[in-house]
Amino acid sequence: MKCQSVRNRFVITGAPGSGKTPILRELVRLGFPGVNEPAREIIAEQRAIGGSGVYDKDPQLFCDLMLERAIADYQRLADAGEPAFFDRGIPDMVGYAELFALDISAALAASRRCRYDDVVFALPPWPEIYVTDADRRMNFEAAQSFGDRVREVYLDLGYTIVEVPRGPVAARARFIAEYGGQARRATWPRR
Repeated sequence: MKCQSVRNRFVITGAPGSGKTPILRELVRLGFPGVNEPAREIIAEQRAIGGSGVYDKDPQLFCDLMLERAIADYQRLADAGEPAFFDRGIPDMVGYAELFALDISAALAASRRCRYDDVVFALPPWPEIYVTDADRRMNFEAAQSFGDRVREVYLDLGYTIVEVPRGPVAARARFIAEYGGQARRATWPRR
């Protein structure tokens, strides 16, 4: 795996259920490339084929598949000239590995080789919008702890965290687009 440091590839991270996916959908609607969260995609794919690569059957395989997908997504957009947004990044995979008490070395090594823009957008835990479902079973406190740990991983890797304020999805997406675009306006999609 050969990766690089890429500007204009922004990660949106935070606690599960804090609103990342709706914000990503809004950014895509505004014309930005967006990359879905690997966990939800892997769970859906594995369940569709009766595979064991889901967290409640084979956590190691689940984490390996997520890391592989996150790296592939990173590489797929590495040469694109326009800004892109990721619903979680490779460093989030360190948090998943820790969550399942697995070895973090592969995820950490990939996080060091495949760097996103220095700015990472973090969403705070938000109990009023947090819901569980068939795939998200952790309680709010566990989700909050996971989000806190992932934030620490990004800080340890030298990223700058920008907290996205709570509010309507469109306002949060606009905040991310405007904040991230301050130094890069010429490359952003015209609206």
